[in-house]
Amino acid sequence: MNLPNLPDDDMQSQYSSAYMEAVGRIIIAEDQLHNIQVIKQQMEEIGRKDMCEFVYNGQEAVIRFSELTLAGQYVSHVLTDFMMPRLNGIQTVQKIKEFIAERNS
Repeated sequence: MNLPNLPDDDMQSQYSSAYMEAVGRIIIAEDQLHNIQVIKQQMEEIGRKDMCEFVYNGQEAVIRFSELTLAGQYVSHVLTDFMMPRLNGIQTVQKIKEFIAERNS
């Protein structure tokens, strides 16, 4: 089986940079310190640590999402744990969807 030629390292780097620029801020809601440390390490390995914002519960995620959005910054991802204090993952997503719907109406 013949595999297609992969782009050289410079071309891969250009693709990676373009992708990174297209992806906006990432809000990560996590209440466990160990998990935060692991996620930070993983994000650093893929060059995204500087675009991540960590919050400790769903309510803080909703607040931070609205602050960034109102400031004109693009939030491409909100990663949330299911079981968190104040708002769980499902409630957090519902609140963010409500915020988006209100802004778009």
